[in-house]
Amino acid sequence: MIFSLQNTIGEKSALLNTPMSGGIGLVNLQKRLEILYPNRYYFNTLNTDNEFIAKLELQLKP
Repeated sequence: MIFSLQNTIGEKSALLNTPMSGGIGLVNLQKRLEILYPNRYYFNTLNTDNEFIAKLELQLKP
C-alpha cells in the first residue's frame, strides 16, 4: 500500500502567529509503524517553503 499526501503551507507570517500544538505526532507515528510493521514500511516527510509532503509505503503481507 502506498499513501502520499501533499499540503500547501500558508504564508510564513501567518504561521508565526499560529500556536503549534504537540509536535510529537510524527514521532508517535513512526514508533507505531515500527511496532506494527517492523522492517516492512517506509515513511518520509519533507517540508519546503510552501508545502508539506508525507509518503508512507507499507508491505501488508509478511
